[in-house]
Amino acid sequence: MSQAHRSDDHDFHDFARAWMDWLRRELPGIVNDALTAFLLGAALWLTTQIGPRVEEVRANAEVAYAQRMADVDRAYCEKWGVGPGSLKFNVCARDLERLRSRDVDCRMQNLMSM
Repeated sequence: MSQAHRSDDHDFHDFARAWMDWLRRELPGIVNDALTAFLLGAALWLTTQIGPRVEEVRANAEVAYAQRMADVDRAYCEKWGVGPGSLKFNVCARDLERLRSRDVDCRMQNLMSM
């Protein structure tokens, strides 16, 4: 082997070693920066795509819940012979609402005391 060829091999090995040392030193930071950028981008996308719909979804859930509770009230009061539209039905439905409210209050107190 000629002296020039050995020098080229030596230069290449020095370059490769320097490159690998740089990569070992810098790769964790590069990966961290890339993951941070990805997560920030994902959060921004979620905020712009889902954020505006949250209020709509919440309102729809409230309407659906109110309808379910009205159906439950009607079925329960009718079970006891109290039909919709009567004064007794309104009293029955109001009593059921009070019971639900007390139940929620009781559950919240239990959760807060834990």
